[in-house]
Amino acid sequence: MGGDTLRSVRRAARIGDAWMTSPRHSKGFIREAIEVYNQSRETLGLPASPPVFFRELFVADNREEAEQELVESFERLYQVYHREGQPGERYDWTFEELKADRIIVGSPQEVTEEIQSYRDEFGAEYMFFRVYFLGMDPEKSLQCIKLFGKEVMPNFS
Repeated sequence: MGGDTLRSVRRAARIGDAWMTSPRHSKGFIREAIEVYNQSRETLGLPASPPVFFRELFVADNREEAEQELVESFERLYQVYHREGQPGERYDWTFEELKADRIIVGSPQEVTEEIQSYRDEFGAEYMFFRVYFLGMDPEKSLQCIKLFGKEVMPNFS
């Protein structure tokens, strides 16, 4: 069950089996929400499981190429989030600010390392990714999926 605010994370702890992150969540919010989720589950006498992670991802042969594919789409997407009052955190950030905390982007090696960091820090067992973004050439998304399957996934099987 998803939740974009700490209140909705408490609700997820009460009525769901796990909390699912949003790709809009920063790592800072995720850290805070995991504490809230785990405390709520403990209070209820229920076991706590790691969150299910939903992240934005793009992999290409190198970081420059991967970022070039995303910058316009992401800035446009987050401007909409900000303008429409999406619940949760701030959304008036540049691509440079977003990629540091919310986007997994880069070469196959860099993407592998970032995914591993979610496993190491958060105990991530299940992750799924959005790899197509508004305005992107669908062929680029398909190339990303193929490269992810060939170069990244074998590191986690």
